Parts: sequence; C-alpha cells; structure tokens
Amino acid sequence: MDRARHGCDHRRMTPANETWPAAADAIVQAGLWCVVESRNDAAPTDWEPRLIICRTELGGIADAIDSSVAAVASRSDRIAGYTRDTLVRVESAPTARCYTAEALAESA
Repeated sequence: MDRARHGCDHRRMTPANETWPAAADAIVQAGLWCVVESRNDAAPTDWEPRLIICRTELGGIADAIDSSVAAVASRSDRIAGYTRDTLVRVESAPTARCYTAEALAESA
C-alpha cells in the first residue's frame, strides 16, 4: 500500500507492525465498524474507544486514522471491531496497533 493509492502514509502510523490493514479488512469483512481505541495512561492495559470509523474501504479507514493521529499525537492507538448496530466491542474480532506515540516522537 502506498500513499498515492490510499491517501495517507500509513507507515508513519504503523511503527510497531504492519498488521493493521489486514485487521481492518477482516473487521469490515465481518460486518463490523473499525474503532480506534486509545490506552488509558492510568491503566495502561485498558483501552477506551475514541473514534468510530464508519467506512468500509481501506483508504477511508487509513485517512480517518491519519486524521485522528494528527489531532492527538500523545497516545498509543489500536483498531478493534465493534458491532454496527449497538457499538459493542467484539472480543473475537482482530485488533492491531496502528500508532504509538513513542514512535512518532522518534520519527520527528
């Protein structure tokens, strides 16, 4: 995937790994929404939903993640799958880290 094809440079957001595009695709294929979750600093193992991405194409999902990261560059984020009707996290859906604050600081 490249910037011209998807509209954003996802490499800037995926320093930990490159698994988020496959996870996003699996989430959408399961009929779920991708939701960006952030770690709570007080409880680093707790993830809180921060952004619901109501798009089904990878380029739109990547653009939403990029905008979210640009707005708040001090968190670690991941994507997870939530039901489209009740917005409840589906534990069996894949998750993937899409951004880490530490890595952005290193790349600046």
